Amino acid sequence: MEQNEVPSLNDYQRFHGMLCGVETTQRVLQSFNGSALFASVNDYANDRKAIEEYDYSRTPVKLNVFTYYLLVLVSLTGISTAVGLTRWHVALDEGESEGAGLVMTKGNTLTIASKSNPSLKIPTKVIEYLRSRNNASQIKLIRRFEVDFAQYLSVVMFHFRCDQGMLHLVEVYELNQTTWRGWLASFFEKLIQWIMRSMHFLNTFREGIKKH
Repeated sequence: MEQNEVPSLNDYQRFHGMLCGVETTQRVLQSFNGSALFASVNDYANDRKAIEEYDYSRTPVKLNVFTYYLLVLVSLTGISTAVGLTRWHVALDEGESEGAGLVMTKGNTLTIASKSNPSLKIPTKVIEYLRSRNNASQIKLIRRFEVDFAQYLSVVMFHFRCDQGMLHLVEVYELNQTTWRGWLASFFEKLIQWIMRSMHFLNTFREGIKKH
């Protein structure tokens, strides 16, 4: 298959199932030409943090092939899928044709939630972030994937297309820290967040030095 071929629903599902070949991973990553947001339910609900802090298309550490496989390892999700402990609830193409998919415009107060686990949801401010960052008047929900990894991590991935032609990935997750897998994944989550904050600080410091 050519790398520039449009990924299929199955390609996206394998990618989100965290057990995906390099060629397919590259093709899927190339299809996301907009934002790539990753955060927990609590992170999105935290009004003290800007949404852009969770946008891996803008952060110092970008979403790419290397960071994808790093997440596969540290989150233990690849192992979960490999040994058959991953449970899929939804892998749905809601469509990009006229009249298909949920369309959101400026000022919408919709909260997009999981079909299988209503506690997994993204607030309106996430949609507004996607819209304003791309100067878009409409955002359309075109795909959703809902999955549980070994009963320690519940994840929903939404694909949005804006009227500027950009494809955005928005992921929301919830960890069950009463399991050892959930505790370990939470440890790595905090470590990655610390690295991200440190790199952001260093970049800001360097930019300040350059200006002076």
